[in-house]
Amino acid sequence: MPPAVDVPLLVSLLKEGSEDEKFKAMLTLQTQILRGVRQSTQIVKAGALPPLVKLLMEGSEVNKAAAACMLGNLAASSDEELSKKIASAGALQPLVALMKDGSEDAKEQAARALGNLADSGVEELSKQLVNAGALPPLVKLLEEGSEEGKARAAYAVGHLAFNSEELSAKIVVAGALLPLVTLMKNGSEDGKAGAAYAVGHLAYNSEELSAQLISTGTLPPLVMLLEEGSEDGKNQAALALGQIASNSNELTAEIFNSAVQPLITLLKEGSEHGKQQAAFAISKLAATGKEVRAHIFGAGALQPLVVMLKEGSED
Repeated sequence: MPPAVDVPLLVSLLKEGSEDEKFKAMLTLQTQILRGVRQSTQIVKAGALPPLVKLLMEGSEVNKAAAACMLGNLAASSDEELSKKIASAGALQPLVALMKDGSEDAKEQAARALGNLADSGVEELSKQLVNAGALPPLVKLLEEGSEEGKARAAYAVGHLAFNSEELSAKIVVAGALLPLVTLMKNGSEDGKAGAAYAVGHLAYNSEELSAQLISTGTLPPLVMLLEEGSEDGKNQAALALGQIASNSNELTAEIFNSAVQPLITLLKEGSEHGKQQAAFAISKLAATGKEVRAHIFGAGALQPLVVMLKEGSED
């Protein structure tokens, strides 16, 4: 068994230790957070949040980034209450400020923390993040950040857009669409997948947004990602295309002409998750009319769909 960790002592070091002691305390606490929700809750109950927020504002550059990382891991625990407590402790504004003025590492960690908070499932928390001014620095990070920072920002934008037409509209007004298209074309593999993830969540929320995404030029890089991207990139591209197709019959022909064959390839050769996403996109295209369905099945989609259904029924 690993040695017992004295959480109260480590939290006291966060409050009163030297910069080096604070950094080492955070490293040790991080190992506890990664063990699960129970350990994360214990750390929060021991009073870790106020000194972490203070470190975001007043710590050394290294400790600001470490505090943002630790808050991001706490927010990633899938516990809504922990995310609410992080917001109540006053972390949102300092995280936004860190995205504006921090080191590259601090910006990346702050974007990740904000993304994890937005991914907590608490819509009100996402609204608080936007009201705290998160969108302009996220868009700037999409445009000018490191490769890691751009990817973190893209996923954060996608989390903020999830199931919220109101926030999706604000993301568009903040100028996120063109940087997302650029990231899908020229970013790292993680950045491309993150941008497609964001596009998919933006498209989910309205027909108008789907049309804007197409007019901004999202379709060619999505298709290229579907053909040549990483496994996650292909999966996210298929989901995004399905979301766009589900919102407008008028967009279906444009999507069909360029994307149906790569979608069928993913349906045949992709991972299990990839096959599911390809089937989703193909089903949304097929739902728009008999003529489209005939073309899809003529292109070879029927056999892999039947195989997928058979394998699913046997599991």
